[in-house]
Amino acid sequence: MRDALKGSQQQVSYAALICLNPFVSLISETHPTHLKNVIIAFAAAVIDKLGDNRDKARDAASTILFTMWESATANGNNVITTPLAIIIKEIAFGHKQWRVREQVTI
Repeated sequence: MRDALKGSQQQVSYAALICLNPFVSLISETHPTHLKNVIIAFAAAVIDKLGDNRDKARDAASTILFTMWESATANGNNVITTPLAIIIKEIAFGHKQWRVREQVTI
C-alpha cells in the first residue's frame, strides 16, 4: 500500500488513501499494539500527499493524519503518540513544499 501511495498514478494513490483510513481505525480497535508500526510505515507517505495538487487527495491525507493522531491518543499511550509527533515535526514542518507545511498547521 505504501508503494501505491507514493506512486505517480493519481487514481491509485487516491484509492490507497481512501483504504488507509478504515485500515488505521480497524488496527487501532483490534490490535492497538500494532498501531505504532502502522503509523511509522505510512505517516511519511501520507504527509507527502498533503502537498498533492488535488483537493480530494489533500483532504483524504489530512483525514488519515487526524485518524492516526486520534487513534494514537485514544489509549493515552505515549509509546504510540511520540513517534507520530516526531514524524510530523521532522517531515511535515521541514518539508520542501509549502502546501505540506500549511496543511499540517491547519
